[in-house]
Amino acid sequence: MSVADVIENAKVWLAAIDEKDRLEAAFRGESGMSVYKEWCEAIRLEKVAARAHLASVIDLPNDGVADVVRIAGLRAEGVRLAEQVKALKREVTQARSNNEERNRELDALHYIWCDGGCQSGAHRYCGSPDDITEEVVAAAERNTLRLRRWFQNRLSKKTRESGEES
Repeated sequence: MSVADVIENAKVWLAAIDEKDRLEAAFRGESGMSVYKEWCEAIRLEKVAARAHLASVIDLPNDGVADVVRIAGLRAEGVRLAEQVKALKREVTQARSNNEERNRELDALHYIWCDGGCQSGAHRYCGSPDDITEEVVAAAERNTLRLRRWFQNRLSKKTRESGEES
């Protein structure tokens, strides 16, 4: 409901009150029973108008925006959220793919340590051994060489530090 709706409902209610008061005066005055039914109908219409006005006042906190505008906004928000869900699904799919690739690389390292004695050579990735390609083996070799260099550098650093302390 908008402010204009509230004002319009208030005008209708005030007109209903005026009509009810006029018919009550006629009933209590000279007309008597001839206007009684009209007066009862005016009382009913005044109550209907009062309820309509109060309903519009209660609905006023909806930013005074008409329902059609609010509905259009909600539909646009629904479309935006649907697009966001699609984007998040793509992101999860990409993350899953990246994790599978990383796990294949870890599997390749595990094959080095496993020496072929275990069934799948993996603890986390449930793929087949055929997923281990030349690229994965090359990455494992590269990572193993990095580990060797890291270990040797760390050992050298410890040796230097212990030599400086003595």
